[in-house]
Amino acid sequence: MIGYEEAITILKDTRFKNRIPLPQTSKKYEQLKNIQNDHKRLRFLVSNVFTPRMVEHLRPYIQETVNDLLQQVQSKKSMD
Repeated sequence: MIGYEEAITILKDTRFKNRIPLPQTSKKYEQLKNIQNDHKRLRFLVSNVFTPRMVEHLRPYIQETVNDLLQQVQSKKSMD
């Protein structure tokens, strides 16, 4: 299982960078550029809240939610 430290190492490693800028003058990708800009804006707004310490603090709630959801689908053959 990859932990926080491994994920940070991968995310900071430029060999894994795969973002290719969209052409600035293309109408074809205008909607995608808007989505990317919205994503950057929202990510910036919440980045101060989702620190490793805060996520760790949320771990019990997240684990309980996951367990409840998995119990609900345990007897089913599929899920969304």
